[in-house]
Amino acid sequence: RETLEQQNDSRLDDLQDRVSKLKEITKGISKEAKDSLSFLEGLGQHFEKAGSLLQSTVGKLTTMTQAKMGRSGMMVCGFLAVFVLLYFISSLRGGADESPVETAASVNGAATSLVQGADASAGAAVPP
Repeated sequence: RETLEQQNDSRLDDLQDRVSKLKEITKGISKEAKDSLSFLEGLGQHFEKAGSLLQSTVGKLTTMTQAKMGRSGMMVCGFLAVFVLLYFISSLRGGADESPVETAASVNGAATSLVQGADASAGAAVPP
């Protein structure tokens, strides 16, 4: 009978250890879930702000291209065309070889040359 009580006591101790470990694990899961939820809420707010800024920018670009549709409209269209062209070229040749910094530098260089070319053509078309 004593051996049975000792076995029961050892099993009870083992069960208590397991229950305490499970309790610690569930507390950790709860904390992680709360942290993740607050992070996702903050991320959602940032995306909403970015979306509204993007809508505002697109609205301003649309207004600018519709109102003037001259040199500035052509520059915007040209920049977008160059950007899309560079994007497709980089995706076709496996853009993973090039770092994002190099890609951004090449897009920036193309945009600069586009603007300089537009300035030169505008200067040539309009007498001083």
